[in-house]
Amino acid sequence: MRSSVRLALIKALALPILALLAGGAWFSYRVAVDVANDAYDQSLQNSALAIANRVRFIRGQLRVLLPVEAVQVLRTDEFDRVYFRVLDAQGRLITGDGDLPLPVESDQDDTTTFFDATYEGRRIRAVRLQAGTFNNRFYVTVAETMRKRESAVRRLLLALVLPTALIVVATGAMIWFGIARGLSPLRKIERELARRGGEDLSPVDEESAPQEVRLLVQALNGLLGRLREAAATQRTFLENAAHQLRTPLANLRLQLELLAREPRTETMIQQLDESVSRTIRLANQLLALARAESGRPLAPSFRPVNLGAVLDDLVDEWVRTADRKEIDLGFERADAWLLGDPFMLRELAANLIDNAVRYTQTGGDVTVRCGAADGVAFLEVEDNGVGIPLEERENVLERFYRMPGSPGSGSGLGLAIANDIVKAHAGSLRVAEPEGHAGTIVRAEFRETAQRPASASGRGEATDPRAL
Repeated sequence: MRSSVRLALIKALALPILALLAGGAWFSYRVAVDVANDAYDQSLQNSALAIANRVRFIRGQLRVLLPVEAVQVLRTDEFDRVYFRVLDAQGRLITGDGDLPLPVESDQDDTTTFFDATYEGRRIRAVRLQAGTFNNRFYVTVAETMRKRESAVRRLLLALVLPTALIVVATGAMIWFGIARGLSPLRKIERELARRGGEDLSPVDEESAPQEVRLLVQALNGLLGRLREAAATQRTFLENAAHQLRTPLANLRLQLELLAREPRTETMIQQLDESVSRTIRLANQLLALARAESGRPLAPSFRPVNLGAVLDDLVDEWVRTADRKEIDLGFERADAWLLGDPFMLRELAANLIDNAVRYTQTGGDVTVRCGAADGVAFLEVEDNGVGIPLEERENVLERFYRMPGSPGSGSGLGLAIANDIVKAHAGSLRVAEPEGHAGTIVRAEFRETAQRPASASGRGEATDPRAL
């Protein structure tokens, strides 16, 4: 079910209002009942006193000197039936309706007692009056049905509740339209964003936003700003990548033309090989970036892969590259099996080696290691170059980021792609400084290890992308 700010506000306001209305209605009902009872109880008591004043003791006997006309007047009522009864101290009936109910036992000793009861199938309200002397005591009871009282209660309740109900309805309408008006700035922001094209990442006007949603607008503007930066960075990268691809391809074409005219082809073939290698390297990086950015899960393609075999496939290629820069490139490998994607793990190792060789000075040392320890497979590349400052070690893992003053014309993708690949394999990548000398050590660790398959050869799972 979709959430709604409007409904949440209405619920938050409506529940207390309804609770107040219910409480007010109950209180009004009790007030109306008490007012009606007080008025009509006084009338009942007056009738009982009038009857008591007509009681006499004649020759030791209790007599009620009440003319027939007076009894008729007493019993005459436009709305209710009226009953009365007179009993002596022993409870003997003197006159009236002998089967009228008595008050509850706890109230029978009171001088005047009002009580509710049922008589002849009707609800009645009665008063019992104790009168006479101590030796000549008698009891007068007068009762009537409840129609007048109930009608009075309804009229009083209507007079009290109806204005309150009208106020509540008016308040509800004001709340509804007030909330709609209060949410109109959000509607304005929604319409503004809906009208924008896909390339319009300009910030939303914060000044026109209400104070309550200004933080939300600021966060949205922050996101739009980051998207603008990312789009600008990607445009720059694409321009650089296009330039880097165009240059080796142009050189490749030129070398092919020269090769066709040159009788001695050994040098040209070597130059041609270098151009092709640079083009393939850049194309592989772009492919890895596209695959890492696609969002397609890699897990379904995971299988047991030996990191040692991955490095074996890279030795010849990278030793030749390092020799051209007079860098001593060494490999310390041991079998380390993990669940992974062979192509992506090969690209991981290639990016780490390329990054170390590219930024290590001529005549430097680079060492590549892999193995397994304590249930963790690892791959690390160590060099003795200038190193990466502590404050830059997180930044270099970001895409398209290059440290200020970095040599060469790299695109800032190597470590970023490596970090994405490690994360896709539920691993971790960290950049540190080697012990005992300057330089950089980049270490990838994987906890999703695997057993060596029984069918695997000594070199392990094939990792040549041509075989995938």
